Amino acid sequence: MFIRPWPAFIFSALLFLVQPGLAWAHGEAPHTPATIWQHWNRDPLLLFGLWLVAAAYLLGTTKLWQRLGPGQGIRYSHVLAFFGGLVALVIALVSPLDGLAETLFSAHMVQHLLLLIVAPPLLVWSRPVIPLLWALPQPARHAVGHGWRQARWGGRAWHLLTQPGLVWALYALTLWLWHLPRLYQAALTNDLIHEVEHVNFLGVGLLFWWLVLQPVGPRRLGYGATILFIFTTVLHSGALGALLTFAQIVLYPIYETRVAAWGLTPLEDQQVAGILMWLPAGFVYVLTALVSLGVWLHQLETRLQRHEAAILSPAVVQTKLTVKPSSPPRLPGQARRRPNQSVWLLNLGTTILLALLPLVLLFDLPAGLNRLVAGEPDVVVEVTARQWAWQVRYPAHEIETLNELHLPTGRPVLIRLSSQDIWHSLSLPMLAETVAVTPDKVQTLYLQIDEVGLYEGQCGDFCGLGQAEMKIRLIAQPPAEFEAWLVSQRGTEPELRSQPVSIQVSGMLE
Repeated sequence: MFIRPWPAFIFSALLFLVQPGLAWAHGEAPHTPATIWQHWNRDPLLLFGLWLVAAAYLLGTTKLWQRLGPGQGIRYSHVLAFFGGLVALVIALVSPLDGLAETLFSAHMVQHLLLLIVAPPLLVWSRPVIPLLWALPQPARHAVGHGWRQARWGGRAWHLLTQPGLVWALYALTLWLWHLPRLYQAALTNDLIHEVEHVNFLGVGLLFWWLVLQPVGPRRLGYGATILFIFTTVLHSGALGALLTFAQIVLYPIYETRVAAWGLTPLEDQQVAGILMWLPAGFVYVLTALVSLGVWLHQLETRLQRHEAAILSPAVVQTKLTVKPSSPPRLPGQARRRPNQSVWLLNLGTTILLALLPLVLLFDLPAGLNRLVAGEPDVVVEVTARQWAWQVRYPAHEIETLNELHLPTGRPVLIRLSSQDIWHSLSLPMLAETVAVTPDKVQTLYLQIDEVGLYEGQCGDFCGLGQAEMKIRLIAQPPAEFEAWLVSQRGTEPELRSQPVSIQVSGMLE
């Protein structure tokens, strides 16, 4: 049994007209947990557009199934994907999330992700053009099809707009430019800019996912190129998420007076937004790349099976026995051409390595971005190795010690290591490995010790006959005690500073 198209169209229109009165989402005071569910966006143009597209898709699908049969032309999975995409748009643009995005940066990030990586792939996979064309009356549908075939500029424009390099650049620029503080905050204070931002996100999202999924027509991107396309997107979007997560300052001051009602500080809200951009979005990209890899391998296996079946076919064997080969004979000494499987294996190996590279970057990128944003730590120590002692200098305080390194807990510290004579190496409990200290290079270490304590270290290798005696003590103190120690050491001689300082460590040496 089919749903008759025009009654369904009228019924959906009635649903739109009888919606309960809802509050506008924009232009009000920051929303609180007690009032957030009262703030729905009832912009008539937005709601009418969503209703019109949904009704047209339903109408076109119904007419198509009446002609071809249920599930033909448009499968049930396509219909589910389409309405799943519409639900994502309703959550992003109509639900209280739209209003909450003006109060919490993390909510705004969820809204952006819905417009970039949730709604677009669902809408693209639903193949909406076919049902929307079938929603038109037959003469209009034929006129549209005839006009598209005659207008060559339309096909050329679409071909240009879907160039992989252009789409990748548009996607990256959209993601980064709209997160520049000046432009981002302008969108929060100006409704027109905000609407342009949402249209931009949804538009480039549709282009991006059309290239990745491409449910109809010959693929513009092979599956190997698709994996590289996604991989490079993971890199730059993950870098943006990490930058937001590990930034030490609030990048969007407009939220500073809005988040208190939700039990968050502006910096915590920004960190949550960065994690959402970094991890859940990265999961969607990686999952898509893995699915593409699986489809690619399946296609390769299918082609190989067909090739083997064709070789073993009696008709093909007979043809090979009776027909001269079309390829030119090999010259003396010329190597026999190898099958193309090696090329596919090389591409596959390269793709797997590229897919694993983001996992490697995850371990080092946060620390690097953190140093980039925070700048040089306020505690800088220069440690110079010589036979057979460690000379420790605090350049900002003009303090020097021998074989003792005092550091505050809970604060990042920059240590510059160098040697005056031969090769040495530094081994400390908190270091993953021994650090080589050479005369021709300054090694840089970033440390943050969170526990008060006394840590014993020494020269691990290359130190010569005095290696066993070349030891260094690292004394981790609470910040207040560390500052008091700095004050107490000013004006004393380095030889005196090398003596035990059990008083300064508050019982750590007992």
